Amino acid sequence: MMIEMADMAWNAIEHRCERKEFVIEEEEILHLKLENERLKEVLAENLAVLDKISQSCYPLFSASAHNVEALLDAMCPI
Repeated sequence: MMIEMADMAWNAIEHRCERKEFVIEEEEILHLKLENERLKEVLAENLAVLDKISQSCYPLFSASAHNVEALLDAMCPI
């Protein structure tokens, strides 16, 4: 009888520990979901900034590409 009571107590302790681990896992999952949402917002903001920068830099890039092409034509006539 004493062994059965000890076994029941041990099972109760194990169950309690498993429950705590499950709660911790749920909390961790919730934390990760919130962090994921925050990072998505930061990414969207960064993409918007990058888009603005790329639009303002396109004329410079286009002119630079044209200058490089002209320089290559001058250096390496076909």
